[in-house]
Amino acid sequence: MNKWIIYMGMLCLLLWPVVMQASNGTSVPVKRIKTVCIQQGSENATVVFAAEELVKYWQKMTGLSLSIVKGKTVAGKLKKGNIYLSLDTAYGIKWDGYTITPLEEGMIIRASHPRGILYAVYQYLEACGCWFVYPDDKLWEQIPVIATAPLVSIAHTPRLEWRGLALYGIRDDQTVLTQQIVDWMAKQRFNYVLLSQDRPTDGTGGLAQEVYFKGAIEKAVLPELTKRDFIINMGEHNTHEYLDRNKLFPLHPEWFALIKGKRQKGQMCYSNKEGLDYYATQLTNWVKDRPWVKIIGTWPLDGAGGYCQCDDCKSDQTIYNAISYVARKVKAVRPDVIVEHLAYTPETYEAPVKPLEDNMAVLYCPDLKDKPKLEAGWIKGAAKANGVYKFEYYLADHWRSPGQVWLRPDFALWSADYMVKAGFRGVVSLYLPIQMWWRSSLNYWLLSQGLWQEGVDTQERLKAFCAGYYAGSADKVQAIYNKILYEMQKGDFFSMEDPNRGVQEIRSRYAAAAAKPILTEIRNLEKTVNDTSLKTRIARIGDYVESMQLYFTYFATRKAADLEAVTNLVKQHNARNDGIDVPSQYFIWRVGHFPPLP
Repeated sequence: MNKWIIYMGMLCLLLWPVVMQASNGTSVPVKRIKTVCIQQGSENATVVFAAEELVKYWQKMTGLSLSIVKGKTVAGKLKKGNIYLSLDTAYGIKWDGYTITPLEEGMIIRASHPRGILYAVYQYLEACGCWFVYPDDKLWEQIPVIATAPLVSIAHTPRLEWRGLALYGIRDDQTVLTQQIVDWMAKQRFNYVLLSQDRPTDGTGGLAQEVYFKGAIEKAVLPELTKRDFIINMGEHNTHEYLDRNKLFPLHPEWFALIKGKRQKGQMCYSNKEGLDYYATQLTNWVKDRPWVKIIGTWPLDGAGGYCQCDDCKSDQTIYNAISYVARKVKAVRPDVIVEHLAYTPETYEAPVKPLEDNMAVLYCPDLKDKPKLEAGWIKGAAKANGVYKFEYYLADHWRSPGQVWLRPDFALWSADYMVKAGFRGVVSLYLPIQMWWRSSLNYWLLSQGLWQEGVDTQERLKAFCAGYYAGSADKVQAIYNKILYEMQKGDFFSMEDPNRGVQEIRSRYAAAAAKPILTEIRNLEKTVNDTSLKTRIARIGDYVESMQLYFTYFATRKAADLEAVTNLVKQHNARNDGIDVPSQYFIWRVGHFPPLP
């Protein structure tokens, strides 16, 4: 009987490769489940961590302890009361997908990839009623108390292979938050993280724009990434790490960009063979002894300009050809590492004339649908290498959103569908910065849902979300969210950088006015709730609406007093560390691009 169940589970996987979940109406008293058995040959560190996570949350849900036994063989008669973890690279499930098959008073979890086992554990915990939409486990991690555990049948395969975030706001004094974000990312089944060993600001944006993954923060966070088996990409705008401008420009000005007839201490001259070889050698030496680096970026310095204007750099293939050379150098030392080309500005946009090196991938930055021929050209050109993945800007990037990220669940799901259908290998979303996690979490939860499952419905997911986090007030809260999304934010995202001042003013005035009654409704609902945690969660929605109301008010009036009001509120949220707003230094600088009008 047990063999038949396993066979049918595998058959369902083949017939329904995206997702299939059913509790089939069965459950088992929690006291009958005793052991988590790790199959012989599956004692990978990530699989062991998955077992530990299951034990941890089982204790929280049931008050009971599970033992972990390693080295068991999943064959023959499977014992009652066991949960088996079986890593099998020949199992055939795609990427880091997984299956959960019910047994008599137990389950067997299978995956071809270690992190697939971990994701299956989190999926099962969600089936038990756990919620992990936010990284703050004290207020937002919802763990039910259960007496019976569901026996579920699940086959789940991601729609995109690489699903990641580019984390900003990382440095030594942000270790705890960074660890929380890494833990939360794995629970959302993101498998990819983009970092930089040294990404300083120019002194204006402060913490929000900084990424420093070295020293103490690397020591503290790298073990958290590796035990969750993250794909780690190092290289966000860090050319300076391998071509030190301050040190090398006085010695070799010809290695740097020629602009208006003069060498400048900025971008490198990508056609200078000696400078390029120095850069490639330094980069190769850095990655050589870091086996945890799976992708190495070759990003130019940030910004839209400063590229070399010498005759040999005028071709739109120059930078691509230079990165191809870097890829060949890296391959000789670390053939397992993918070298990343950044399609970021007009100098780097054009798809290559010749095929990509087989150890290259492309990070594509133009907005989706903005340049369809260019997008299709890169996807086709990289098909025989390591593919193209999209850099996403609108779900958590305070730069594109001039200081205030919007809740955008519909856009998150649309983006996932578009990228799958277009043929991207993956997506990396710019999380700038991690300190405003409340705003970003709902967007990223929906993005992940769309990256794992086709046909996700916003309202169905919003209903489940509200039932999970706002029990007793779920219908009222869902109605409030809909008013925020479709009344206050009617017409969806609009850029405050739109040169048409009239459009900015009209849209902002409307949004600010629509926010007032919604905020009143939220604050009144707070007063009717006695549970402290629920009251606080409802209050956070109000904090978001209040912040957006003042933000829209300023862009409608451009009065100094209105700028001061929204800035003071941002500072209050910073002091609470509630994840509602960006660090105030960054907000002041970013909104300062739109000063009060006389």
